[in-house]
Amino acid sequence: MSQAKTARKRRTDGWAAELPEEQQAQIADRMRKFPWYEVAKWAAEQFPGLRQPSRNALYRFAEWFREHEAEFLLRQRLRDRAALERELAEAGAPDPQKLAAVMGNDVVAARARGDEEAVARAVRLYSVAAGVAGDSAKLALDRQAEERQAGALALARERFEAAERRARQADQAEDVLKSDLTPEEKDRRYRQIFGMTA
Repeated sequence: MSQAKTARKRRTDGWAAELPEEQQAQIADRMRKFPWYEVAKWAAEQFPGLRQPSRNALYRFAEWFREHEAEFLLRQRLRDRAALERELAEAGAPDPQKLAAVMGNDVVAARARGDEEAVARAVRLYSVAAGVAGDSAKLALDRQAEERQAGALALARERFEAAERRARQADQAEDVLKSDLTPEEKDRRYRQIFGMTA
């Protein structure tokens, strides 16, 4: 027999192949935090009909997922963008607050891919989006103040304060981009700035 016929075919994500990517990401996240046997028990309870994985199956899956995580993050960002674009199209105009939130996530996603040029581009885009969000929120605040609608004024004030927070985040992200921090320290700082857990 040839070596090609006797070699065992490596399964990609094995026992979790039929799960959607979001659920695969949940499993991979738990693999980083908990022992394999707890993840195996959790997976069997969480996904009825899916057989409980062995230790080797979980470790093969975790290895496969690490190799493909950047692709998954990119596909997730594209899905999120498509959903946002649909929502904005239905609304008739972009919501600057949502746009700024998407741009902040782009910074972390670019870092996950290790693409420094994309990080720099995303930080600059976030700065612009945060500025637009701030201007938009300020105009809404002024308009609401003139109309003296207490409930709408409170909402506009919250949006304005959120826009100010995003502007501070943009400044902090630019500082990190220009800093001499190590890549790991940059990752940690970007996650702290945008309120993401490690």
